[in-house]
Amino acid sequence: MFERYYVKPATIDRIVANWLAPQIERYVEWMDAQGYATRNVYRRVPILCHFGEFAKQKGITEVSAATALVVEFATKW
Repeated sequence: MFERYYVKPATIDRIVANWLAPQIERYVEWMDAQGYATRNVYRRVPILCHFGEFAKQKGITEVSAATALVVEFATKW
């Protein structure tokens, strides 16, 4: 799905390397199915990747545990 939005292989590789990549891809698929504009993907995917890195730095490796960091991430973002 990422190939549909991103041309550079390095960009796709960077997204796929994120531990939240499966969840991010499902979200992009959902946005696509809902008819969201491409600019929404370009805006939201980097934020989600930053959140994945933020959670990883906090030692989080489970999606269920990462949700507890949303407010802290939003505050720092």
